[in-house]
Amino acid sequence: MRLMIAALLAGTLLALVPSLAGADSGSNSDRRRASSDLRIAGTASPDPSVVGQEVTFTVNVTNDGPDPATFVTIVASNIPDSLAVGDMSDGCQLIEDDINCDVDDIPFGQTQTITFVLTPSVPGSFSIPISTGASEDTNLPNNTGSIGFTVASCRPTRRPRA
Repeated sequence: MRLMIAALLAGTLLALVPSLAGADSGSNSDRRRASSDLRIAGTASPDPSVVGQEVTFTVNVTNDGPDPATFVTIVASNIPDSLAVGDMSDGCQLIEDDINCDVDDIPFGQTQTITFVLTPSVPGSFSIPISTGASEDTNLPNNTGSIGFTVASCRPTRRPRA
């Protein structure tokens, strides 16, 4: 009889307090970890450009999900001294030779866009590395890229027709 009462009490306790049965009552162990997948792409316009002409860079970060991406950052790295930094989106700042942007959280299926302007002082071909990140991002290979563009020394002149 004592054994039956003890088993009944133990079963009642286990039903009332799930953590005694090995289940976790509300911690992360019984929930899946949040997961997002950020993807970055960018463009420069105009391309090609000429020395002294402002070039606008547009960087898009898309969250391919399945969960929201929080505390998202976007970085344009290693801006050469020959490219003067001009206007940039709210939340962006120049830190040494990087443009660092803290952007809003990005829900699944949405895109966040930032822009910045660079003015070249020398001709040549340039490549600006871009990257993004969020703590929930589980697919890192598509978090980096680069924006290539060309700068000429002057605009080509049109030859008059004969």
